[in-house]
Amino acid sequence: RFFNRAVAAKRTMGSAFKPFVFSAALQLGWNAADLLNNGRDIFVYQGQSYFPRPDHKSPFQQVSMSWAGVKSENLASVWLLYHLCDQLTDEEFVEIAEHLELLPRVRNDETEPYNVYRARIRDRYGIVLNRSILKKTAYDKAVKDLETDFIFEDLAEQYPILKNLHYGLYYERFMEEIDVAFADDKLKSYEKSELNLRKDLLKVSFLSLTERYSQFKGFKAWVGELMRDTESFVPLDFSNEAALYYDTEKNRYTFVGEEIADDTLSRVDYGRLADYLQYQDVDARQKFWNEVLLDSSLSVSAFVLTEKQMQREFSYLLSLSPYSAEVLAHVRDFRVLVGLQYLIAYGKELGIRSQLDPVLSFPLGSNVVTLLEAVRMYEAMITGDVFLAGDEGTGNQDLVSILDRIETKEGEVVYQTRIRRKKLVTPKVQLALNHILENIVKFGTGRYAKKNARIPSDTPEKGEEFAALQLEIPLLGKTGTANNYTNASFFGYLPFPSKGGTGMIIDGGYTVGTYVGFDNNLPMRRKTTRITGSSGALPAWTALVNGIMREKGYADRLDPVDLSFYGLSLLSNDMGQIDLAVEEKSGGHLLFPAETIESRNRSRRSILTYGHVYPTGKFKAARFFVPFWGGEEHLFESDL
Repeated sequence: RFFNRAVAAKRTMGSAFKPFVFSAALQLGWNAADLLNNGRDIFVYQGQSYFPRPDHKSPFQQVSMSWAGVKSENLASVWLLYHLCDQLTDEEFVEIAEHLELLPRVRNDETEPYNVYRARIRDRYGIVLNRSILKKTAYDKAVKDLETDFIFEDLAEQYPILKNLHYGLYYERFMEEIDVAFADDKLKSYEKSELNLRKDLLKVSFLSLTERYSQFKGFKAWVGELMRDTESFVPLDFSNEAALYYDTEKNRYTFVGEEIADDTLSRVDYGRLADYLQYQDVDARQKFWNEVLLDSSLSVSAFVLTEKQMQREFSYLLSLSPYSAEVLAHVRDFRVLVGLQYLIAYGKELGIRSQLDPVLSFPLGSNVVTLLEAVRMYEAMITGDVFLAGDEGTGNQDLVSILDRIETKEGEVVYQTRIRRKKLVTPKVQLALNHILENIVKFGTGRYAKKNARIPSDTPEKGEEFAALQLEIPLLGKTGTANNYTNASFFGYLPFPSKGGTGMIIDGGYTVGTYVGFDNNLPMRRKTTRITGSSGALPAWTALVNGIMREKGYADRLDPVDLSFYGLSLLSNDMGQIDLAVEEKSGGHLLFPAETIESRNRSRRSILTYGHVYPTGKFKAARFFVPFWGGEEHLFESDL
């Protein structure tokens, strides 16, 4: 009793937070058609490992941002958060960090002293810099800068491998932690499988290849000795280190540790190898050794090129002050910190008053918020605006007020609530995000609303007309299912009929949110029954939307004659957007050559985005830098 669950109950809203991360990403240079990694991976932040898990089986190793929403992909969403700042230029990144006060503060034209800033960023935010961190930073910087060199050295096919190869700092400790976990004799089979998968993810890294390369050099020297004296061949036992194999899948020789070798590898006969190399000239021998893969990953030549570039970068970083902006801008922990703090600041502006913790599980809804906060967040993301009650600068502003005015009994107004409208999301970002949310209802976890939301009418004749048309309402929304099924939610938007009744528009619509859950957070599951956002919260949400359309007379505002030709679609202003078709059975990858879709065609899977399609069919994505605090819209393009 006396507990208002709509405004006071704090819940974990699960994947309903993914569009929030997408909205921030679109502000920071990402494009809705960008491909995000969606495979199992490890994410390291401030010395801690995070192995996010999918909540469903996905066949896609990469998905577009739009389809990460449609299919509610956990792994792609975490990957996007981890790389949230990666599309920014150095100048843009500095602007974000300065606005969030993560670079030295300036007060009264005086800059925060270096020692004070170093202590603040280290002790408050956990950014610790030492030689190991700087070496990892040098590696990350080398990987970023080496693409052209790899092409020039005829190693282009190796660059994607390098780009996805982790440096491997702390991996030995992570392995030890997994071994400790394995010591528990009560582990279930699926828990053992998970631990084995994590060990596999930790097996190959740049640091492990560094050790393997050292072994490779010893092996190569031994083969050289063998070539000079083949008759007195003495087998050498490399079983405790590594051996040379032929990889039958890649059709390449690979120098592999015994712990990695599998059935796809065939052990090389060293005597025959020495005989073969003995009759090759110097260049042919060098080419053979350079093309050998290390642990079936990077080739020797690619590793050496990377190592040399890394050493140059490391020497340069050592010449700078560790906590200078020039160094921090390339430190992964700092970049992730800036991304997380941007999300927290953005969330506060969108209306979230509950504490948001800077954790990598952010897009999976690990933070607790109220239903009202989540609804206001969706309202602002979808409409672009947040509404504040109270005077600016008074400290008394809030996001909602049920009090309009106070009058005396004589009718004199002694208080009037002032509502201020604040623009947080630019129209282009708003439009791109809204299309992702519309795709979710059309093709993803929100399909129940697509099938069951219909325009009701109290007039029998008009009701029959709309029933015959079976019009799909262009709804926007996202499901959320909390961990262990403790909460199920759906947040979405019902657009309003346009003037003339030929379609729907965002202006004047309604943001609606629902959640289902026990007050004591008991899991909503019994035997094989699981209550998710789509099965628990979405039916209630759809019933509410149908009620709003009846109460607000949607049927009287729409013209069945026009709609019988074109259907019901969400109308928007022309801002240079293009609707591009995606492959039916892919993770939302754009077709090649690119194919534009007519905006009223609601049945084709597509991504609404910005950019340019060349006559060859290649799509060049447009990117924007439009942080929520405003600023000039910068446009640049890159190939997709």
